[in-house]
Amino acid sequence: MRLVHSFAAAVLAAAPLFANEVSIAFSQASNSRVTVELRHVSRIADLAAPPAVVRETSLNTPLPVELAPGTWALDVRGRDTWHAQQTFNVAADRTTVTAKVWPAALVHGRLDVDGMKDDVKLRATFAPPDGASAPMGTVDCTVGKQSFECRLPATALDVRLRIRDYVTKFLWNQQLEKKTTVDTGTLHFVRGAVLLGRVEIARDVHVAPETVHVSASPSNADESATKVALSAPLEDRDFFHIDGLPPGRYDVIAVGGKFRSRPVSIVVLPGLTAEMRDVLRIESPKTLRVVMNPPLDPSGKPWHVSVSRYLSDHHIETISGSAADTTGEWSSPPIYGGTYQLAIDASDGGEWYVDDVQTGDADLTKNVDLARQHVKALVTLGGKPLRGTVAVSFRTSTMTFDTDDAGTWSGELPAAADPSEARITSDMPPVRRSIRDLHFKRTNDSNEAELRIELPVNAIMGTVVRKDGKPIDGPALVQIAGGEGLQQLTVAEDGTFFAAGLAAGRYAVNATAFLMDSPAIDVVVQDGGVPDPLRLVLDESTKVHGQVISDSGPVAGAEIVLASTDVPQSVSPINMTDANGEFSTTVSPGAHEIDVFVAAPGFALKIFHTRIREASLIVPVDQRGGRLTVPAPHAGDPRHPYLVHNGMWYPADALDGRFAHAEAGNLVIPAIDPGAYTLCMATHTEANAPRHGIMFPRPCSSAFLAPYGSASFSSPDESP
Repeated sequence: MRLVHSFAAAVLAAAPLFANEVSIAFSQASNSRVTVELRHVSRIADLAAPPAVVRETSLNTPLPVELAPGTWALDVRGRDTWHAQQTFNVAADRTTVTAKVWPAALVHGRLDVDGMKDDVKLRATFAPPDGASAPMGTVDCTVGKQSFECRLPATALDVRLRIRDYVTKFLWNQQLEKKTTVDTGTLHFVRGAVLLGRVEIARDVHVAPETVHVSASPSNADESATKVALSAPLEDRDFFHIDGLPPGRYDVIAVGGKFRSRPVSIVVLPGLTAEMRDVLRIESPKTLRVVMNPPLDPSGKPWHVSVSRYLSDHHIETISGSAADTTGEWSSPPIYGGTYQLAIDASDGGEWYVDDVQTGDADLTKNVDLARQHVKALVTLGGKPLRGTVAVSFRTSTMTFDTDDAGTWSGELPAAADPSEARITSDMPPVRRSIRDLHFKRTNDSNEAELRIELPVNAIMGTVVRKDGKPIDGPALVQIAGGEGLQQLTVAEDGTFFAAGLAAGRYAVNATAFLMDSPAIDVVVQDGGVPDPLRLVLDESTKVHGQVISDSGPVAGAEIVLASTDVPQSVSPINMTDANGEFSTTVSPGAHEIDVFVAAPGFALKIFHTRIREASLIVPVDQRGGRLTVPAPHAGDPRHPYLVHNGMWYPADALDGRFAHAEAGNLVIPAIDPGAYTLCMATHTEANAPRHGIMFPRPCSSAFLAPYGSASFSSPDESP
């Protein structure tokens, strides 16, 4: 009986059920003999597994094979042929695939590596010059102690030869011919980091490229005392590289004669190549002219205007600020092209206008409408006047005012549109509330308006204690997540807290103190009702230390978000990795399992679920991401497109804006980790159910995303 079972298994393995006909053609025909290897892929490790199908063939004729439905990886190997692994899907009765092959060339040479006693690992990264249509990628070269050999596509390429912790060698515009070998001679590698980038010269700037130099100066005074600025000239096609930079943050600038580029800040890590994404553009300085209407603020004084430049997405530096003239005009000092933040304040400090402005190749005049209207505001809590502070947000401004004992305020606010949000705070009673969908009520006089904010008396109250039952002995905060967002309030000295004015709905409430947290408690608030008092118990937070790394070393500036899944957690802070790629944070006390979200600049997004261990959490990131397309949620539909990957459920629409964009009714994630994904249209409650061992009731669809590949989801069947 066992022999029968073994024979049946062998037959199934040799002839897969539902095999489809696949024809593999070759992009460049020749008489060269090659070996075609095919691997059935359901996980990343399968890309390097032993091939399931091996065929010998010529590049002159297409190769027919029969393959099971799914994702397959294709490799073409031959002595005179170069091919980068590619993936394709078999889903129809007949599939045609074109293998993108190139004639091969060799680059070899000898090595002289400072301080290296053992064999080294050298990699060649290559790309076509000037964006030509040719392959790009990275290959490992055959390396011994004194020699190397790299197999590359035979075409014009820029090649970088890299040994970790050593200065990169650059071979610009190599004309590689098929079946030939390029001898680089002996390459001397020294330890150190490299800064690599490109310079562009504006059309109205007449500067010879050979006179342009790029300098990197330490960004802060502490480093300036121990490091000197280094500079380098331009090389072929306006590239530059500065070798031997000590690790740290640098301001990089290109200078040609009396012209220069705007400075760009970049972090250099020990022994790595830092490649600038921003092009250093040499240009003549321009002027930003701002014209304001009306020319004076509500008190009859000149507006105050300031311009700030972005050092990063979250950090700006003011470069100019002063009062406008009495005609409502203001001009900046000379500035260079880029995105700046323009702010206009009244003399009393009111923020009347804040928005980004893009400067380019010419002087820019920005007309700003600061029309205003007289507003009478009334804020009530449970029908009674509320004394407090109201911050009213508009599209380009945020105005703050204080109501009196009668809950009223009267003054000037922007007249452009209804406010998008109001944040109300009060100490007695304690109110921390954000409210949206506000509207001005217009009177017969077009310059008069009323703003009514009516808060319900709904409240959450309770006590915060330590795990041993003793009162807290330091400051603590209570965080209430839900409704219009996150609200925080300070716990009283006796450990009590009280928050009023909440909208009806579901909230997650927890307390935090120094290195302490409480598990989150779910609370349902109903109109006209007050839930039973809560007891939030503080315990030592679970500490998590980790590091984000790539094949080239630690990754600085990566965003890390951790959320415990076996213990409720209401707030998940964003953590940033330091220059060594390291981060330290905490999650809820008693947590053993976490979801991890990683967004590292220049690398694919990464999501996964894992257990907390005593050792550091090491998170590898990769640039070989793929493009994933998912259906966007419909307006009013409580369900969201949840991606399930590596044990983690994540709402794809939460990526919209920064990490994804809308396209033809879908959300497109341009760079996310390859691997197997499942898409489920689910409510937040349904998506949380699998964490507790509850079967998910709705059907879902699955797809495999290959490195550098693409995958699309259609909406899963909505029938139960």
